[in-house]
Amino acid sequence: FGNFRKKRKMNKANLTTLPRSHKEAFDCLRREKRNVYVGTKRTTIAVEGYVWSALEKIASEEGRTIDEICSDINSRYSGSESLSTAIRFLSHEVVRLKGQETGFAANDDEMQEQTSSFPSPYHRALSSLNSF
Repeated sequence: FGNFRKKRKMNKANLTTLPRSHKEAFDCLRREKRNVYVGTKRTTIAVEGYVWSALEKIASEEGRTIDEICSDINSRYSGSESLSTAIRFLSHEVVRLKGQETGFAANDDEMQEQTSSFPSPYHRALSSLNSF
Protein backbone atom coordinates (compact mmCIF):
# COMPACT_ATOMS: atom_id res chain seq x y z
CA PHE A 1 0.00 0.00 0.00
CA GLY A 2 2.97 2.30 0.06
CA ASN A 3 4.05 4.79 2.67
CA PHE A 4 0.89 6.56 3.67
CA ARG A 5 1.26 9.13 6.34
CA LYS A 6 -1.31 9.16 9.02
CA LYS A 7 -2.96 12.48 9.48
CA ARG A 8 -1.52 13.82 12.72
CA LYS A 9 -3.80 15.50 15.15
CA MET A 10 -2.38 18.72 16.60
CA ASN A 11 -1.71 18.40 20.31
CA LYS A 12 0.77 19.68 22.86
CA ALA A 13 3.19 16.83 22.19
CA ASN A 14 3.77 17.59 18.52
CA LEU A 15 3.14 21.34 18.91
CA THR A 16 6.55 21.70 20.57
CA THR A 17 8.27 20.77 17.30
CA LEU A 18 6.63 23.58 15.32
CA PRO A 19 8.38 26.89 14.71
CA ARG A 20 7.16 29.78 16.86
CA SER A 21 5.08 31.40 14.10
CA HIS A 22 3.21 28.12 13.57
CA LYS A 23 2.51 27.84 17.30
CA GLU A 24 1.05 31.35 17.36
CA ALA A 25 -1.11 30.56 14.33
CA PHE A 26 -2.31 27.38 15.99
CA ASP A 27 -3.10 29.24 19.24
CA CYS A 28 -5.33 31.78 17.53
CA LEU A 29 -7.36 28.93 16.00
CA ARG A 30 -7.81 27.14 19.31
CA ARG A 31 -11.23 27.60 20.85
CA GLU A 32 -11.29 29.55 24.08
CA LYS A 33 -14.11 29.33 26.56
CA ARG A 34 -15.24 32.46 28.35
CA ASN A 35 -18.13 33.20 30.63
CA VAL A 36 -20.37 36.02 29.49
CA TYR A 37 -23.69 37.39 30.63
CA VAL A 38 -26.35 37.28 27.95
CA GLY A 39 -29.05 39.42 29.45
CA THR A 40 -29.15 38.27 33.06
CA LYS A 41 -28.00 34.71 32.39
CA ARG A 42 -24.39 33.64 32.66
CA THR A 43 -23.31 31.32 29.86
CA THR A 44 -20.09 29.89 28.49
CA ILE A 45 -19.16 30.71 24.92
CA ALA A 46 -16.45 28.75 23.09
CA VAL A 47 -15.03 30.48 20.01
CA GLU A 48 -11.57 30.86 18.50
CA GLY A 49 -9.04 33.30 19.92
CA TYR A 50 -9.17 35.56 16.87
CA VAL A 51 -12.96 35.89 17.32
CA TRP A 52 -12.49 37.01 20.95
CA SER A 53 -9.91 39.53 19.75
CA ALA A 54 -12.32 40.86 17.13
CA LEU A 55 -15.11 41.09 19.72
CA GLU A 56 -12.84 43.01 22.09
CA LYS A 57 -11.98 45.46 19.31
CA ILE A 58 -15.64 45.84 18.29
CA ALA A 59 -16.66 46.40 21.91
CA SER A 60 -14.00 49.07 22.45
CA GLU A 61 -14.93 50.87 19.22
CA GLU A 62 -18.61 50.82 20.14
CA GLY A 63 -17.97 51.81 23.77
CA ARG A 64 -19.65 48.65 25.03
CA THR A 65 -18.71 45.47 26.86
CA ILE A 66 -18.43 42.00 25.36
CA ASP A 67 -21.43 40.99 27.47
CA GLU A 68 -23.52 43.75 25.86
CA ILE A 69 -22.35 42.74 22.38
CA CYS A 70 -23.28 39.09 23.07
CA SER A 71 -26.67 40.18 24.42
CA ASP A 72 -27.30 42.23 21.27
CA ILE A 73 -26.41 39.25 19.10
CA ASN A 74 -28.64 36.93 21.13
CA SER A 75 -31.62 39.29 20.98
CA ARG A 76 -31.31 39.90 17.21
CA TYR A 77 -30.51 36.38 16.08
CA SER A 78 -33.38 33.96 15.68
CA GLY A 79 -31.72 31.24 13.62
CA SER A 80 -31.31 27.59 14.47
CA GLU A 81 -27.53 27.79 14.86
CA SER A 82 -25.75 28.31 18.18
CA LEU A 83 -24.90 31.65 19.73
CA SER A 84 -21.21 30.86 19.09
CA THR A 85 -21.94 30.60 15.36
CA ALA A 86 -23.79 33.93 15.39
CA ILE A 87 -20.84 35.55 17.22
CA ARG A 88 -18.42 34.20 14.60
CA PHE A 89 -20.64 35.48 11.81
CA LEU A 90 -20.92 38.95 13.35
CA SER A 91 -17.17 39.29 13.91
CA HIS A 92 -16.39 38.17 10.34
CA GLU A 93 -19.08 40.45 8.92
CA VAL A 94 -17.75 43.49 10.81
CA VAL A 95 -14.23 42.82 9.50
CA ARG A 96 -15.60 42.37 5.96
CA LEU A 97 -17.59 45.62 6.12
CA LYS A 98 -14.59 47.51 7.48
CA GLY A 99 -12.53 46.11 4.62
CA GLN A 100 -15.09 47.43 2.15
CA GLU A 101 -14.98 50.88 3.76
CA THR A 102 -11.20 51.08 3.62
CA GLY A 103 -10.83 49.40 0.26
CA PHE A 104 -8.97 46.44 1.71
CA ALA A 105 -7.52 45.69 5.10
CA ALA A 106 -5.00 42.87 5.22
CA ASN A 107 -4.25 43.25 8.91
CA ASP A 108 -5.29 45.09 12.05
CA ASP A 109 -2.76 47.92 11.52
CA GLU A 110 -4.52 48.91 8.31
CA MET A 111 -7.88 49.02 10.11
CA GLN A 112 -7.18 52.19 12.04
CA GLU A 113 -9.94 54.51 13.13
CA GLN A 114 -11.75 55.73 10.06
CA THR A 115 -14.14 58.61 9.78
CA SER A 116 -17.22 57.32 11.52
CA SER A 117 -19.93 56.08 9.22
CA PHE A 118 -23.48 55.62 10.34
CA PRO A 119 -24.66 53.03 10.79
CA SER A 120 -21.38 51.56 11.93
CA PRO A 121 -20.12 48.23 10.53
CA TYR A 122 -21.19 46.66 13.84
CA HIS A 123 -24.78 47.89 13.48
CA ARG A 124 -24.93 46.84 9.82
CA ALA A 125 -23.58 43.38 10.70
CA LEU A 126 -26.06 43.12 13.57
CA SER A 127 -28.95 43.91 11.27
CA SER A 128 -27.82 41.20 8.82
CA LEU A 129 -27.71 38.43 11.45
CA ASN A 130 -31.05 36.94 10.42
CA SER A 131 -30.02 36.67 6.78
CA PHE A 132 -27.36 34.01 7.28
